[in-house]
Amino acid sequence: MKFREMKLALFRKELERRKFYEEVTFEDKLVSKNSKKIIGQWIFNLENYKKIKINKFKELFSQLNEIVFPIKIQYCYSSNSLDIMIIDNKNNQYYMSNLWIYSYNDLEKYTIGRRNSPLEPLIDREFTYRILKNKNILLLEMGVLKLNPDGTNDNISVEFKYNFQKQITEVTLSSYISNHIIKIEYPTMDEEFDRKVLELLLNINDKNYYYYDAFPILKLMLSIISDETISLCITAKVEDEISSDIYIEKGIVQRYTKTEIISENQMNINKTICAKNLEEFLAERT
Repeated sequence: MKFREMKLALFRKELERRKFYEEVTFEDKLVSKNSKKIIGQWIFNLENYKKIKINKFKELFSQLNEIVFPIKIQYCYSSNSLDIMIIDNKNNQYYMSNLWIYSYNDLEKYTIGRRNSPLEPLIDREFTYRILKNKNILLLEMGVLKLNPDGTNDNISVEFKYNFQKQITEVTLSSYISNHIIKIEYPTMDEEFDRKVLELLLNINDKNYYYYDAFPILKLMLSIISDETISLCITAKVEDEISSDIYIEKGIVQRYTKTEIISENQMNINKTICAKNLEEFLAERT
């Protein structure tokens, strides 16, 4: 144990020598001590167990261009996991966390977030990244939580998951007070496209008919997609059961399911298996 502690202490000094904290300042000596202790432990574990070397703390923010260096670490909340508060050079506040610095399987994952920022009022947005062997950093997930005017959590969340191998984005709208979800899968686009999808989903959340017929969602999606040969899957669930879906592969509609509400006690689920051109499918329903 003493040998490991000595090795870790030497590693923290090595970080100082190679100017690991370049363009980073600390609120005070205690914040500096606590932050460097836990950050040093994490970077030490990455290098020793994953063979991933991070030269500068700044590199961890390379995929979030909105953060402007130099930065200041204001708080360090934990001695067992990375949990710090940061303010950048434009006076915008962020939090950074990694709850798995002692977990071999999740060492490479960490989260940067901002809550109720001037950049995006009444939104808590989190970006979850993974560091690769070649030190490239991938965005794995992006979570968006709506906030109430008083700053407390609303019940609406939207989660984006990025599959870089298949180049597919999966986005899910869910609520903490109802067991309803809408999930959309589409070819990975760009940040601007994801922003439009987010706005679309936040606007339709409180309209129940979207959960029983995905066709209006398809029309909204097509208003921001120009590719007629798009592959797209829209699924709506109510109480864990599929209530509507549309599956399109390379511009061909393969399946369309919707729920018709007859009365309070009766619903009919209509499923159509087809292989129709998207343009023809739309024309039949306008």
